[in-house]
Amino acid sequence: MRFYRFRSTKSLLGQYRELETQSIFFAAREQLNDPMEGFRDFFWHGDAIIWRNLFRHYLISLDRTYLLYLISGKQDPNFWKQPIPVRELLTALPPEYRARFERVQHAFFSMPAVERLLAGLIASGRKVRRDELRFYLQYLHYFALEACIAIAAADQLVASRDRPFPLPRDLLESATGADFFTALSQLPPKSGSVEEGAELFFQIATLVQAQSALIHRHNKVIDAADPNKNLMVLDFPDRYLNAIETLAFPTWYTACFMSECTNSSVWGHYGDNHTGACLIFDSHDMNGRPCLPMTGYNSIGGSGPLKGRMKISFEQVRYDEGYAELDFFRLIGRLPRSVLDLMWYRDAHGNFSDCATPLLEDEDSWRKAYWQSFQKDLLRKTKDWAYENEYRLVLHGSVVDYTDPAHRILTYDFSSLHGVIFGIKMPAEDQVEIVRIVREKCIREQRRAFSFYQAHYSTLSGAVEHIPLRLLAMKDR
Repeated sequence: MRFYRFRSTKSLLGQYRELETQSIFFAAREQLNDPMEGFRDFFWHGDAIIWRNLFRHYLISLDRTYLLYLISGKQDPNFWKQPIPVRELLTALPPEYRARFERVQHAFFSMPAVERLLAGLIASGRKVRRDELRFYLQYLHYFALEACIAIAAADQLVASRDRPFPLPRDLLESATGADFFTALSQLPPKSGSVEEGAELFFQIATLVQAQSALIHRHNKVIDAADPNKNLMVLDFPDRYLNAIETLAFPTWYTACFMSECTNSSVWGHYGDNHTGACLIFDSHDMNGRPCLPMTGYNSIGGSGPLKGRMKISFEQVRYDEGYAELDFFRLIGRLPRSVLDLMWYRDAHGNFSDCATPLLEDEDSWRKAYWQSFQKDLLRKTKDWAYENEYRLVLHGSVVDYTDPAHRILTYDFSSLHGVIFGIKMPAEDQVEIVRIVREKCIREQRRAFSFYQAHYSTLSGAVEHIPLRLLAMKDR
């Protein structure tokens, strides 16, 4: 099977020298052009054990961040850029901190507002979607921060009368806000109209909150010059929500290909306004599936990541409306089993949450379903992108950490590169340089056949077609 990869001359010949090095860069989700790339429609649905552990996990993440803020928040201008510590394991921390956190935890869960929210969520038995959970976390954030500050003040880490943040005392002291959450227990868990109404309400609440934050920033109520403080007071709930989603699936990276090369819009977008080129790859077979043999980091040794051979399959992108629902509490797959039990699935008395049942009863079936869920949405785009006819090579860090961009540059065999199509507006000097590089590679590898094509617009078909060029007459040396 044949696949096409559009490239600019900057990538092929300039800064990245992709043609000369036979390299392919695997981009992070954030570097792709569709803002919905990799969107996961998570919901949170569980029993008392898992909900309490979620709030406990939020609290320890906040408390660790708050203590680091007290240490370096004012000295380090980039403190706010640090990742939220969602992988922190309580047992790996010093005994002194664990004893301290018990006090923070007791202060937080003893607050009436927290008790009412937790009770309402448990009694309702509803699926909580992202906007709704964000709403709850934003409400609970001040109570959680109050607990962190109160214990810090008791330990004389911060002066009790000189707190770093002015918290909304009316919210902390009033039960009015908490009364809202008692209504959760009265919502039918499977009523479609109620669910749709609740989802719309929380979507609007999220938009209102974002608008309010923008107004406050514009009116200087929020000091844009102090992002570290803004992280602690305003931005933490949203940052945390984004961070815990990484506990479900591994971070993934992709290299994009097409099954066709005749669309003028694709040439204009990905072929650098028709001044670039299109590489033509011949796939190999791997158990009946097309793949590309590559060399890159694929294992870990004593000195760090090691390079080796790998075959990465071409995965076809589907163009559908909507995304599959994913049960977050039952898909936390990036943590060791011992950590899952300790931090998420068990309570203080050793009782397991119902959310752990699929994993406990049949781990092999759970893992199979897990990887199917992982693959599903990273190969889904809306119908607006259907003209691309895209296939992907996907790389994910289940073994090797690919956060370093240098670790995401893989090389392919020159034998897999069937040919090159020159864009309609590609400068002649760039074409000559591509031919020179390819000719030297053919001589070095004793390859006698390589195909060059020139793209042109066909008035008959109304598409961009390509005609073969006879450019290489290889001779023995």
